[in-house]
Amino acid sequence: MNHPIVTTIVALALSATASAQKEGDLVRPESLTRLQWIKGSAPTEWKPGQVYILECWATWCGPCIGMISHLDELHDKYGEKGLTIIGVNVWEDGKAMVSDFVADQGDGMSYAVAFAGKGAKFETEWLKPAGAPGIPFASVVRDGKVILNINPRFLTTEVVEGLLAGGKSAVTAVANAKEAKRKETEFYKILPDFHNAIADENRPALEKAFAGLRKVAPDQETLRILELRFHVAKRDWVAAKPLVDQLSTEPAARQVISDLNSSGRLRVAPDSFKRALVAGLARQYKEESDPGSHQFLSIKQWQVGDKDGAKLRSRLKNNSCCNSRQHAPRHRQVDEG
Repeated sequence: MNHPIVTTIVALALSATASAQKEGDLVRPESLTRLQWIKGSAPTEWKPGQVYILECWATWCGPCIGMISHLDELHDKYGEKGLTIIGVNVWEDGKAMVSDFVADQGDGMSYAVAFAGKGAKFETEWLKPAGAPGIPFASVVRDGKVILNINPRFLTTEVVEGLLAGGKSAVTAVANAKEAKRKETEFYKILPDFHNAIADENRPALEKAFAGLRKVAPDQETLRILELRFHVAKRDWVAAKPLVDQLSTEPAARQVISDLNSSGRLRVAPDSFKRALVAGLARQYKEESDPGSHQFLSIKQWQVGDKDGAKLRSRLKNNSCCNSRQHAPRHRQVDEG
């Protein structure tokens, strides 16, 4: 015969494990069975040794959309090795709209997708207890326990392989993901000091801030771009020039190179550096169709003595303008006289 007090304690414990989603909590997949499934279906149990990534996202969230290809790659690589990825759409209305979005992704979003909807129980039963600061946000479950709550960009292939291996490898993988997150957080705490030091032309503060950035996140993608700004601010043109050559074809550096071309600090730069910078800008604008960009570049080319390049760029700009006018609607041509 079951003792009523024991029965009550067990019931409370089961209720808690269904809703508490902090790291270390044992959880049951009940919250997932109430979701509306767009692709795939809810797991009825956590299979021993398998890893489940529940990634919360929304169609209006740019970083979430940016994560889709990463998660799809993980799914394709490890889906048959014990990894299950579930994209849970949260904080928006309209299942039909989300279904259309998922359908448009095709094979590029091949993992399971569920719709929670704004104000759904999933928010109170999963997101809030997990302390989600925003989305994208991922909870990793292994053997019925939440072992990691983190932004999915920290779930690298190395981390996922460690999680799937289990044991000490999983512990190390969790620690590595958290350390990467800590370093990124520290990186963005230091970043304002770096930009302020450039604006104030405070070289000691600039040296300190950049050393801090390089120490906490030596592999941060934006570090090389910041290093270019760092050398330009110090007027170390010899160190800056190779970075211009390396970064000129990278889309992320386009605005930086354009900004540097407009910067008053470059007035004291040697002509060789100015020419390298403009050449880098020309590579950035190679496929650009905006006439204004071509005009800006032709001016810069003329200023550094590349008159042939400036003339060619000017002709391209003029041809683009003529072509756009040529194909304009007839009533617009009349209106413009």
